[in-house]
Amino acid sequence: MVTLDLITKKTKEVLTIFIVVLCATLFYSHQFVPELKDDLEYSAAKKKFEDLKKENTNALTEVKNSVKGTPVYDKYLAINKKKNKAYKECLKIYDSKKVYGFISLRHFLERFGFVLCIFIYALYNLIKSYLRERGNIGSKIFHTYILSICFFSFFWIFQRFQDFNDVVYYFMTITSACLVTYAVLLTTKYYKERINKTRQQMYEISKIALRNAKPEKQDEVYNRIKEIAND
Repeated sequence: MVTLDLITKKTKEVLTIFIVVLCATLFYSHQFVPELKDDLEYSAAKKKFEDLKKENTNALTEVKNSVKGTPVYDKYLAINKKKNKAYKECLKIYDSKKVYGFISLRHFLERFGFVLCIFIYALYNLIKSYLRERGNIGSKIFHTYILSICFFSFFWIFQRFQDFNDVVYYFMTITSACLVTYAVLLTTKYYKERINKTRQQMYEISKIALRNAKPEKQDEVYNRIKEIAND
């Protein structure tokens, strides 16, 4: 018989699996969204701007040529020379502030610190599962998966390698979804078995208590046994 309690439990299980799988696949989901350069509206607007920029450059060149040899043109050359020198100095300082490809130490620490926190969390829980929950295979799979994402991110932060193609990301996303779903199912099964084992132990203890209870307390103990059996 399907009860409201059973429906609630099943709903929680399905919702948990959905949320965990969603979080796991979001790491690679950005690869499925087209880049701005591939947007037709943006590409058309950019092409129009580039064409007008060329026309503007040509028109400015004509203006410069028309005033060559004049004090105004000499003044422009002097200012333009200072501007180019200042720009080179600015680029030099900008490049010196970069850390592993990030524009500043702040941006580097922001990304590295976030990944490091997740790495520590996953490593702690993985070690804990080996020490306290050796039979919880699902927890080991899930936290190993999180660690793999962290290693991927660390490699990306420090190496700045060429990105994978879309096929690799499709494969990683599908594999991640399957792996995480399997891990959640194993974890759910593990905790169900633990709960059932604990419930059985409590039931056995209650039966012993019933046999040894005083006559006036037997009804109270019996009702408690029924509560345990129906939980």
